[in-house]
Amino acid sequence: MVFRFVIFVSVLLASCALLAQEETKSKNGELEIVLGLNFFGPAPQMARIMEDFHFDQTTHPYWGDRTKEHPNYPPFGGLFQLSYSHYLGQRSQLGIILHWASLRTVEGYHAQAEELEVGFSNTSIIATYNYDLNHCWEIQTGLAMMVNDSYGTYPATEDFTEYTSITPGVFLGLSNRIWDSRVTYGKIGIHLLITGRVSTGPFTAESWSYKATATIPEHKLGYSHFNLYFAFGFHL
Repeated sequence: MVFRFVIFVSVLLASCALLAQEETKSKNGELEIVLGLNFFGPAPQMARIMEDFHFDQTTHPYWGDRTKEHPNYPPFGGLFQLSYSHYLGQRSQLGIILHWASLRTVEGYHAQAEELEVGFSNTSIIATYNYDLNHCWEIQTGLAMMVNDSYGTYPATEDFTEYTSITPGVFLGLSNRIWDSRVTYGKIGIHLLITGRVSTGPFTAESWSYKATATIPEHKLGYSHFNLYFAFGFHL
């Protein structure tokens, strides 16, 4: 593991050295397509709330011997971005980012009310200032307008509930340019979207089998999330 890490860092440093030796190209701007993974966000918070309101039953499928624990959610969500940045000088840029993240879905199961699924997503417009540290590493800061969605689905009744809130946010990022040709470039990076907590809910599950309901009342959840990504870009 240590050997692999040393090799990875060595490749990054060598890439930085090669990029720093290249002649400065005449550039007006850059366009990026970004794919990645996100972590944290409201899903772990909702899982804890489901436990408090007894949506934590273990179920036994009709086939096989495996059981299913609740609440549960995937280990990470998905990320897609489009961004454009315009050069102010050789090292600084102003940019705009269109950001969409699937912040995962939490599945719960109540002994009487049965199934409840609560999903989350975020759509943001972000204005950024980018600074090139050494022709390889780049830092980003910015302000965001974040549209935060939550949606409850109830498989037993096929009902659907949705809540939307809009909040300001702060954007922080760090990326490493792993190649840079005359037309295209590639980057790997991390960034963080930070915002305040917002109210969402209530969510009410209803069982046709038991003629019972169970409600998770309105709660405040945080939509701040951390992203790990790869960007494929074009020089304009």
